[in-house]
Amino acid sequence: MQAGSPRIPLIDVLKATSCLLIVSHHLAWYGPMSDYAYPLIPSLINWLREYGRIAVQVFFVTAGFLSAKKFAPEGISLITDPFHLIKRRYLRLVIPYLAALTLAIGCAALARAWMVHDSIPNPPKFFSAPCAYIFVAGSSQSGSALRRYLVCGD
Repeated sequence: MQAGSPRIPLIDVLKATSCLLIVSHHLAWYGPMSDYAYPLIPSLINWLREYGRIAVQVFFVTAGFLSAKKFAPEGISLITDPFHLIKRRYLRLVIPYLAALTLAIGCAALARAWMVHDSIPNPPKFFSAPCAYIFVAGSSQSGSALRRYLVCGD
């Protein structure tokens, strides 16, 4: 947000809650933790599996609202060069994304060495994986399928 622009507490609460629900949904659905947590709290895990993904839409709507508030505060676009803005945003996001991805690939390699579980991915293909991730091919359902094909050969 721009310096000096007032925060909207409801939007902050919606973003924070949706972030927590998205992470909780992933923990309830993917990985070995869900197998062990389910017998302890089955109703919560079932609820998170079924309804936790709705938080993604809430997060996108609030992000869109904040973007519109920032780039068109009076309903008139302040953007003169959208390609420069897209490039700057891509570079700002892709560097930490690739760092997190590298960490995740390393953690998956350690997990493959320590245990066997369906949630542990296959090792990435050397040349096609970087392309799939650098171009953020996993950001949509079709991109997710493309990423799985390029990275795992499935």
